[in-house]
Amino acid sequence: MDQRMTEYLQNLFFDKDAAYEIKVFRARDYILDMWHEIRGKVIKRANKIQKELIQVESIADLLKIAYAAFAVAGLTAGFLAGDIGLGVLVSVLQSVERLFSAMDNVSWSVLNLGRVTYEISYLREFLGLVEEPEKKEEKVEKGGEIVFDHVSFRYPGTDREILHDVSFRIRSGEKVALVGVNGEDGVDVSRGQWQRIGKFSVIQQNFVKYQFTVRENIGISQPTQIHNDERLMKSAKAADIEKIVQRAGGLDVRLGREFDGVELSGGEWQKLAIARGLNRDAEVILLDEPTSALDPLVEYDILRKFLDMTEGKTSVIISHRIGLGRFADKIIVMKEGKVAQTGTHDELLAAGGEYSRMWHEQARWYE
Repeated sequence: MDQRMTEYLQNLFFDKDAAYEIKVFRARDYILDMWHEIRGKVIKRANKIQKELIQVESIADLLKIAYAAFAVAGLTAGFLAGDIGLGVLVSVLQSVERLFSAMDNVSWSVLNLGRVTYEISYLREFLGLVEEPEKKEEKVEKGGEIVFDHVSFRYPGTDREILHDVSFRIRSGEKVALVGVNGEDGVDVSRGQWQRIGKFSVIQQNFVKYQFTVRENIGISQPTQIHNDERLMKSAKAADIEKIVQRAGGLDVRLGREFDGVELSGGEWQKLAIARGLNRDAEVILLDEPTSALDPLVEYDILRKFLDMTEGKTSVIISHRIGLGRFADKIIVMKEGKVAQTGTHDELLAAGGEYSRMWHEQARWYE
């Protein structure tokens, strides 16, 4: 199981969604420390097993040598005395062949021991390397605004602009909904350079189902507070998974089938991801389709709790569900890669246009 866990931890850095979350949450060191600890156990156990195998093989080879030497000595004495013929002589030669074969086996064991020793020394050297500190990030003063000033964007290798001449301003502490029909938002904003804006947290649609404990699934967004049970349960309660945590057996129960943990439903995993995002000390929180797998009524309740927990923080909600706009201080409506409308929920309904049309199409979800 430990070996599978080390491979799982390594693969997290190759999975684009997991690697992105690890980067945003500054959880790299926590994951690497976990890998070092478990990998150390694997190496220690493998070294012990290898040593025992070599000892057993060496004893077996020595017995073979002793047996072959005894047989050769006896048969040679008989041949010299004239007591054996040609057939026995052939047997003597076969015994000599077995003797050399056994000696080869002993040599292989010794060489293999040397190879393993060198491999372990390389790994120990790697584990002992001092990690270079990350380059100091740009500092953004607390209270600063987020500004898009005539921004255009196209994916490499394409001619179509996903964003065209987009301008908007998000003030510090504002709750902003960025909405549009499927495909209108265009760019996966969560994968831009948002992480450069002060303390940043993200709750993404392609959330990661970490095969860790409940504690680690929530606390990985703020590793220094991973043993703060009160803080973790507060985040769990805000994401409406407090009862799920209690039913599973507490914060230290492992989740996921890969390591025989407790499996959750898709909606429960998404709530867990929301708790993870809320748990981080962040001045800016980005929610990329945060409640897509949840029932609209459950979504409504979670978003209300979310507002309570993010009071005074800047929040950007990217969604195709227009109903989320009711929670926002300001709504930015995207259409064909451009800003079509900006305003509050009531203002945009009164003005008609794209937002009003989408609202009435989706209103049945919230009736």
